[in-house]
Amino acid sequence: MSTHQITFAIQGMFCAKCVVTLEQALTRLDGVIAAHVNYATERATVMFTPSRVSLATLVSAVQHEGFQVPIERIILNVDHLLYTSSPNTVERVLSRIAGVVQAKAEIPNQQIILDVLSSPEQVGDYEGALAKLGLSATQQPASHTARNFFVRTLLIFVLALLSLFSAGAHVGLIQASLLHAPLLVIAVSVLVAYVIGWPFFHLAYDAALQGEFDPGVLLALAVFVSLSGGLALVVISPTKSLTDSGFLVAILLSTGWFAMRSITISGVKRNILLPILAGSLAILAMLGFYLGILTVLQSPSHALEQLSIDIVWVGLVALGFGAQIGLYTHLRLLVHAAKLAGATAVTGAGTGTSTLGMVACCAHHLSDLAPLVALTGASSLYGAISFFNEWKYAFIALGLAMNVVGIVVTTRTIRKHKAHLSIMARQPLEPAPACH
Repeated sequence: MSTHQITFAIQGMFCAKCVVTLEQALTRLDGVIAAHVNYATERATVMFTPSRVSLATLVSAVQHEGFQVPIERIILNVDHLLYTSSPNTVERVLSRIAGVVQAKAEIPNQQIILDVLSSPEQVGDYEGALAKLGLSATQQPASHTARNFFVRTLLIFVLALLSLFSAGAHVGLIQASLLHAPLLVIAVSVLVAYVIGWPFFHLAYDAALQGEFDPGVLLALAVFVSLSGGLALVVISPTKSLTDSGFLVAILLSTGWFAMRSITISGVKRNILLPILAGSLAILAMLGFYLGILTVLQSPSHALEQLSIDIVWVGLVALGFGAQIGLYTHLRLLVHAAKLAGATAVTGAGTGTSTLGMVACCAHHLSDLAPLVALTGASSLYGAISFFNEWKYAFIALGLAMNVVGIVVTTRTIRKHKAHLSIMARQPLEPAPACH
């Protein structure tokens, strides 16, 4: 492991005992090899392993003992920060620079805030580290960067809708007389979306070169692989389902990332955004489960036709399940998992009964297979199919009821823990005792 030595000033020492207290506090940290505090110069020299302990931890240890470390704040305007794969990656890379105590990437403000040691000679080249990530600081923030980002997001979203429409026409799910070459339309749409979103993919590539593989980088890699696979299938063997899948995965992932970043820029809080996203995905998962069953039993076109008939029951089950998952996600953001036993159990029960409700919606299609199942001799499976068909609405009602119970229980738990957190926030913190 590589070691690093740093020297920084300490304010507030009044006696020799302070030196002993500080040296003991620093050497107790895991990763600190040696620490020497000079009372005369009011400076500390620490040798440590950066991979095990950070400069921020060293400073916190000093502050915990009642002393201060002089820190200077630097604010950098970075226009393309909107397109970076992850603000955590930027913060992590900058925090490795010598003399940087803390780095904060504020995506909505297009700024990076650095807390560095007040001694300039102890601070490394943070601008060079930014350049390796494909970013650069400017004197003044550009006034139209956010607007341009929203325009790109809107264009990619429109192209995603066109791609979905073209894919449906290509596989024969919908009639599209205007699209004489639907495969060409979807291919061009995805390529144009890739060009529009190029700043994101370029920065993700730079982050990968630095050994950073955050979710944004992995998403960009998945987009590239899906797009390349779709283009390869067009040339080699234009299989409809596989070709369309490659293109659709590429553009839907791109649209999802730009939509999420646009919501972040707009200022929507994480504890609101993630529950909405989780609930929406749960609704789509339930609808996909329903369509998947009917597609296997009949055909995709029949599945869509049957969805229009069962939309009331299917929609109620899916919406109830999505609401429960969204609330449960919000609860997990508030409290530790150990305190979620009751809500977790109810959510699990809601998941099972919602799934049974969706199966019950398809019960009359399952009953079409009953004679074939009977011929195979699987009498237990034959009985299960008949049971689902007979108690269809009972299972749907059970699924809805469990979702209601889950929503009520989770909502009450959220209210209790919000009240607890509010009480804790009003309690004053006791200052750490100093040695003087």
